[in-house]
Amino acid sequence: MAEQYPGLYCALLLADMGVDVVLAERPGSGGRSRGPTGMSDLFASWNRNKRSIAINVKSEEGREICRRLVTWADVFVEGFRPGTMDRLGMG
Repeated sequence: MAEQYPGLYCALLLADMGVDVVLAERPGSGGRSRGPTGMSDLFASWNRNKRSIAINVKSEEGREICRRLVTWADVFVEGFRPGTMDRLGMG
């Protein structure tokens, strides 16, 4: 399954090794809304050891939040289709 989600898997490995990983996700998305714990088992296993924040990158405010996060990050991993970051002005 890792071949389907290379960015997610990369961040998982980094988080398992102790890196401070911040998962930025679209508001209201992800697997959090399923299961008795409030998130699906798959979501919980792929995103263990990560902090998370909900950001709407289609808004200027959301893009500014991303820019601020990137200023202190050593690595930035994104899983968009090619060209999406350029289209959002964050390429």
